[in-house]
Amino acid sequence: MKYIINSTVAFDTTEYLLTLVDDANTSVKLSNSAGRVLEELIQYRGTGEPVTREHLFANVWSAHGLNPSNGNLNQQVSIIRKGLTSLGLDASAIVTFPKRGLKLNDQLVISFAEEDIPPPTYTPAVNTFSPETTQPPTAKPSGEKKNINATLILLMVIAMLLTVSMAYIYYEDDDSQKLYFFSQINLCKIYTFHPISELEKDDYNLRITEAMTENIDCTNNYIIIFSKMVIPYHLIQNNINVRTFMAKSRREDNGYISHYLNFFFYNRDEI
Repeated sequence: MKYIINSTVAFDTTEYLLTLVDDANTSVKLSNSAGRVLEELIQYRGTGEPVTREHLFANVWSAHGLNPSNGNLNQQVSIIRKGLTSLGLDASAIVTFPKRGLKLNDQLVISFAEEDIPPPTYTPAVNTFSPETTQPPTAKPSGEKKNINATLILLMVIAMLLTVSMAYIYYEDDDSQKLYFFSQINLCKIYTFHPISELEKDDYNLRITEAMTENIDCTNNYIIIFSKMVIPYHLIQNNINVRTFMAKSRREDNGYISHYLNFFFYNRDEI
């Protein structure tokens, strides 16, 4: 079966090959598990609900005699995102729903390829990917765990200082940093540090709504500053791949921001 994604990328489920529609010589070969994950997401894209981890574990790993794990699933999703972005699509083509699962972005247009279009020629490289192991992952040494915990604390401190500094710079010098209005939830006006693309809006709306479950009061000139950061550090990427931050701040009459109330959210259990 071959699908066309956003009239840009062809996905061949026989070889798990991503290919540019306009250039058959430009392609990305997915691992078998990554290809099966993408195929499941495409097949269930019309349900309106995310595909659960349990469904992916059963159909991508267990059905093929492999042992599933959150770390392996995170790795395969990262492979798919890198393949799509290398061919011109946005990384937010796959939307993560914390503790529920993931789905393809509703903004994507996916269709079947015409039967008479021949598949692109691809010669697989020898030993390009290591065979997938059926053994459970070994435990990390305690020293490495301590390094990860220290790194998480350092990242949290840096993120807090960076966010407060950016907000301060914005109101000290309009040419250095700007806030972008994203949306209004209840009485709260939401701002971000960069414009949000159409493909990212669903993911941002979901994260902001879940973060504001405690009915935050935004009267008296209070605003909400929200940001999302992908954690690239290789030692913690399998455990935390996205960090979200939200600050409730008061905008004074002179334009300055004061009375910070900061919130940090880490998706330790996300896929």
